[in-house]
Amino acid sequence: MLYKKRHERRRGSHTSEEPQATLEIPQRFTVTFTDEDMQEEDGYHNRLPYISGYLCEIKMSKMLADGCSTVIILPLHILKLVNISTKDLQTTRVMIQGFNQERQRALGKVSLDLMIVGLEKTSWFHVIDSKSTYNTLLGRPWIHSNNVVPSILHQCLKYCKDGSEWMIKAYENPSTIEESYFADAKYYQRNKTSEAHPKEEPEAHRVAQSKIN
Repeated sequence: MLYKKRHERRRGSHTSEEPQATLEIPQRFTVTFTDEDMQEEDGYHNRLPYISGYLCEIKMSKMLADGCSTVIILPLHILKLVNISTKDLQTTRVMIQGFNQERQRALGKVSLDLMIVGLEKTSWFHVIDSKSTYNTLLGRPWIHSNNVVPSILHQCLKYCKDGSEWMIKAYENPSTIEESYFADAKYYQRNKTSEAHPKEEPEAHRVAQSKIN
């Protein structure tokens, strides 16, 4: 009898004319990529989208937005470049694993101010003592906190701010001549004049005027 009553209640709930409660999810923003955003004409390349910005008010090139990294990584020599001592690092148990599956413990973590054309955020950087092709690896914590959508194919990053969609173009020549021994440098050899700090400041280009609810 108990089962029958429960079954009738469930069956009755489907035939009821009373309005059902619905979950409303507000729309935050929409980012789209088109062929017009392609920085390479044919779209065929093997490049990483390096950008530049300011770390602790010091201009920094070769920042790489990487959605595969769960942390923001800062090489030890860059930490010294921004005049911060390892004594200022906080202890962390985070282990960093490279593409060759080798693991190393981070020397520590530190909270630093980072500004990249329109995006200003204080973030936690995990410091490692290792050579790398980047000066800063901007992992998912930075990407998600800034609502950034990077596209390796289009060689740019997009984000929404103040009701508009904005785009940051990656640099065509992120490496200096001295860094040309890096494996990925050959993918940028088409342009002969490589500079660590481009003459023009990076800009965020407004893509569209779209209202964000």
